[in-house]
Amino acid sequence: MATEFNFINKVVLITGSSGGLGSFMAKEFAKRNANVVVTGRNSEAVNKIAAECTSLSPSGAEAFPFVADVTKSDSLKGLVDAIIGKFGHLDVLVNNAGGGAFSSIYDPKLVETLDHMLNLDLKSVVALTQLAVPHLEKNQHFMPYCVAKSAVDMFSQCIALELGPKGVRVNCVSPTAIRTNFQAASGAGDTLAGVLKHLEETIPLRRITTVEDVANAVLFLASDKSAFITGSNVVVDGGNSIL
Repeated sequence: MATEFNFINKVVLITGSSGGLGSFMAKEFAKRNANVVVTGRNSEAVNKIAAECTSLSPSGAEAFPFVADVTKSDSLKGLVDAIIGKFGHLDVLVNNAGGGAFSSIYDPKLVETLDHMLNLDLKSVVALTQLAVPHLEKNQHFMPYCVAKSAVDMFSQCIALELGPKGVRVNCVSPTAIRTNFQAASGAGDTLAGVLKHLEETIPLRRITTVEDVANAVLFLASDKSAFITGSNVVVDGGNSIL
């Protein structure tokens, strides 16, 4: 019996738990007395793993099988509603469901493949987490913007790797907050105004990034002076990221 952790009376949702890594994690939680929610698209596999989890629980904790497609918003809502309806609470969310795909910038189906990957590996995580948050812990602030920008950074690195042999360079420029109409357009005027004031007082160079700072970095990367720079993220923040 596993004794190093005990999840008795805890409800644990693991997406993609009808096989592979997800099913292994589900069984490990079951061995530690958790009420495991087993999900997947194959009902036979879902029920099989749920039965195994129930049999593994030292305290007789019940595993709950639920067939769900994480790329479908209705399916995710139904999943969370069913969990709360059965157990009344949710304690742990493991966003495990996902998949991979190979493509190229020259693939005519690239956008279609990208949409599928974003729906499966990113949007499903965001959507399910959003549904689960009221039962877990409140989350707010500038998260959607940060997620999108992080994805752009990774996209740039991937394209730099692919296009490098053809002599095409791809880089990112990442400034800290700048005083433009971005604040008003994003609806974060008052909040961001406070952030800007704080940055002015704490950035090592003791000032806010200007539009000229960013433009100069872009001009440099677009010029022949940066001929051997690709796949880089040039941070223009006055040293804020090293604090």
